[in-house]
Amino acid sequence: ITGMREIESGAIFFNGRDITKTSIRDRIDDGIAHIPEDRHKRGLILDYTMEDNMVLKVYKNEPFSKNGLINRSKITEYANNIIETFDVRSGEGGKSMARSLSGGNQQKGIIGREVQSNPDLLIA
Repeated sequence: ITGMREIESGAIFFNGRDITKTSIRDRIDDGIAHIPEDRHKRGLILDYTMEDNMVLKVYKNEPFSKNGLINRSKITEYANNIIETFDVRSGEGGKSMARSLSGGNQQKGIIGREVQSNPDLLIA
């Protein structure tokens, strides 16, 4: 359903639409969110800040970018809202590198990012 594995047979319908051959990006845009089992390999980019990790799925969308230009202040605002709402504890808030957070706080960040997207389907 998440698009992480190739489908071997059958079809996947979501919200009345065949998504069997759609890309992961299209599935995200269709309202499917995923909290991965392995937060280090699939959930976060450890060498990115938490700010950047919070917008991995939406950085191309307004208000985070327009005409190819990134709006850092909107990213900071969005990320800090997730960090505060989901009590992600880090020394420097959104400016902290993902690898510097405890495993539990990394997981809270991932959960916050996925829930914040207000998905129609959340797979955990």
